[in-house]
Amino acid sequence: MLSVAIDTTQTIRATFTDDDGLYDPSSLSLVIQSPAGVTTTLTGSIVRESAGVYTCDVAFTATGVWSWSWRIDDTAKLKLEGQVFVRPPLVS
Repeated sequence: MLSVAIDTTQTIRATFTDDDGLYDPSSLSLVIQSPAGVTTTLTGSIVRESAGVYTCDVAFTATGVWSWSWRIDDTAKLKLEGQVFVRPPLVS
């Protein structure tokens, strides 16, 4: 699990493939869940870097474990989910 300091922004990346290689889903969102259980769905801030490769910058504003999941409306072989541990700053 990635560990980052509070109040930092990290880029979350997804690569989608199908039988023919890199795959652009017809609909894509990134769902973020904060340590408090608040869920936010991001769509407009997702950037298509190239065929099948997408990124989204996420600001982590509270300490604890954040969860994320890329959501698509059609079928792809690769579904990405993960977690980030947000810690207090090492030096204040």
